[in-house]
Amino acid sequence: MGEHEQTFHLPRTDKFHSIDYSHFKREITPDSHFDNGKIENTKDLANISYKRVCFLQRRTGLFGHILCFSQNWKDGMTGFKNSHQFDTKLMRNLEKHWGVGKFRTMQREICTCVLQKQDCVVVLPTGHGKSLTYQLPAVCEGGTTVVISPLSSLIQDQIYELSEHLRIAAISLDSLATGNSNQMLSLQAAKSGQYALVYINVETLEPNNSLWDVIQALYSKRLLRRFAVDESHCISQLGHDFRTSYEKLGSLRNAFPTVPILAVTATASNQVVDSIVNGLRMRDCYLFQHSLNRPNLYWCVREKKKIDLIADLRGLFDTLQSKHNVINPCGIIYCLNNTEADKTAALLRSSGLECVCVHFGMAVEELQKNLLLWKSDQTKLMVATCEFGVGVHKYDVRFVIHITMPKSLEDYYQQTGRAGRDGSPAWCVLYFTLTDRCKVQHAISQRRDNDNKFSQLYIARRGTISLQKKKKKQYNTNLLEQDQNNNVLKITRFYEMVCYGQNDVECRRICLLQAFGNAFSRDDCKNHCLGCDVCDSFAEDDENVVIDKNYNEEALAMVEIVQYLHRQKYQKKFCDLMLKIYRGSKAKDVVDTQAETNLPFAYGKGAKQTENEARRLLVQLLSKQVILEEIQVNHGNLTSILQPGPNAAFLQRGQINICLKMKQHKSEKDASTAGEERSNSKKNANSKTKKNNQDLMKPASEHKGKTKKKKKANASEEVEKQTKKSDLSENVGKKSAKKKKNE
Repeated sequence: MGEHEQTFHLPRTDKFHSIDYSHFKREITPDSHFDNGKIENTKDLANISYKRVCFLQRRTGLFGHILCFSQNWKDGMTGFKNSHQFDTKLMRNLEKHWGVGKFRTMQREICTCVLQKQDCVVVLPTGHGKSLTYQLPAVCEGGTTVVISPLSSLIQDQIYELSEHLRIAAISLDSLATGNSNQMLSLQAAKSGQYALVYINVETLEPNNSLWDVIQALYSKRLLRRFAVDESHCISQLGHDFRTSYEKLGSLRNAFPTVPILAVTATASNQVVDSIVNGLRMRDCYLFQHSLNRPNLYWCVREKKKIDLIADLRGLFDTLQSKHNVINPCGIIYCLNNTEADKTAALLRSSGLECVCVHFGMAVEELQKNLLLWKSDQTKLMVATCEFGVGVHKYDVRFVIHITMPKSLEDYYQQTGRAGRDGSPAWCVLYFTLTDRCKVQHAISQRRDNDNKFSQLYIARRGTISLQKKKKKQYNTNLLEQDQNNNVLKITRFYEMVCYGQNDVECRRICLLQAFGNAFSRDDCKNHCLGCDVCDSFAEDDENVVIDKNYNEEALAMVEIVQYLHRQKYQKKFCDLMLKIYRGSKAKDVVDTQAETNLPFAYGKGAKQTENEARRLLVQLLSKQVILEEIQVNHGNLTSILQPGPNAAFLQRGQINICLKMKQHKSEKDASTAGEERSNSKKNANSKTKKNNQDLMKPASEHKGKTKKKKKANASEEVEKQTKKSDLSENVGKKSAKKKKNE
């Protein structure tokens, strides 16, 4: 056990428990304008830009309510912070059903907005109480709220919680699809508005079926209070978990025009919020957006290549128990696919760790049985695929581990959001190696191919039914262009995830929150949060600083090597070979390419860089599409092939700058600044000598003219001096004569 304890250095939790949470409740409101640290009132909201607010949050380190401005929505906190007409009713039902006497941040304002029958979008972090924002208003005003959710497991969990613990009438219409006598009675009860909350799986919601008839009946009786769309980011093609089934929800506004819509999510950038508002056809929408920072989570990345994975996992469990007093911790281990999940679960069991495995490749009965074992604490460890990143609600999850990196930072944030939902400290660990990118990217391309097949089928059906030939062709072209743009977006987000795994310089929280447009101050990671491994490393060695370094020349060298190898049609270990040439290797496969002779500029350009630095630069070029990567399958093995990307020409013309954040010792930085000052003074001296040399290089006639002018000037100066002397002597003589006369 002691041997394993040395492998992990996790922060002490006693410091965390003394955190002043009021720091996170400070708010930036739209009627406040920051200038040199002072708050001044302003009524003109248009003068405060979103970028300005992000800058101010970075500078001041403020958290909480995020200011948002768009033509599609209004800021919710501004509209409802001073609205209190429903407070008594809300507090009475909150105490009666939930047994608590106060709201979390923004909950009261959101419930007030909902009760005033306004369309609104709610973006709150995981575990912050999003479901209460539609459950409590449903209890307060009577009638029925229809909740649309993407997962049956999530629906079942919420209905069990509402019925058994909160004593609120709720039902799932999906469970009434078989049509026996008891279920028909429940269906009639749902149509008459006897349930405060009616849940529907988005996959089963179709016009003109029995579920749609229930909604229609409620609407005709004026009992349909609102629609609540859970995990609403799924409607956006810009979102990390886009689902085509969500696109049909736009028809709700046409069919039920007077019914307000509430959309809730834990992961949405401003672009995704725009897509939600447009996709659901919201009117006069209000946005409530809280910072997605989770202060009770500790983020770290472990290098997968250099460790025994199972031994390292045991080391983590031992460290949590021995150093952090977390007895028998509950946790989730996420895997990329079913095969990896089964293999990991078997290895854990063989090493003496009890666990259950859940994925959609197993029988439904076994899946439900394993989930129940984990949720009831009969087994503390669950191995799951990334599909279980949503809908897993257990409040005491103390760690979330990823054996392989997920497909995007948004996915990673969503999945790690299962940890620490009770507000106590929890740990999020990613095991990373760059070679994993091939299998993750291959999984993305496979899903993309399936999506393309579906969209082609969808195009064919829509085209034959509702479009003329000319319109159909244009429609097909637009959809294909949209698919291409979405593919580029998925790849870009994937490389952002790779950058997160490689990063050893930037705060983990900054990397994650930037993906959602949230600003964060690095100092607050250690001072007001549980921390991250990068900030810990800087705290241990405070002599290091972060600098922005330009890599344009090195990037040009990489592009040149890729072009050279692509022309030579190299395929075997293309990526490794390119990096060897870049770093000036003398290995046999490098010598065979004759790169040292044929690429005098590019060969060995990165000889002084570390391997991680060179790989970080490559991933940066891949994310900016300066270089493209294609994953090919050869005899069951995945191979990476590189080629120049569409933005390579912009780099070569100097229209793109490639910069990386790097760690540098303070002494090195001081030396570099001193060197810059010396070089600047040298430049000034050189310019003076150059000017003198230029003067010397002028024709002799010019120099003669100059000397004559100098002589004339000197002669005139001498004459002036002589005249001044004679004038002085005359004045002295006159004075002496006058004196004698007076005597």
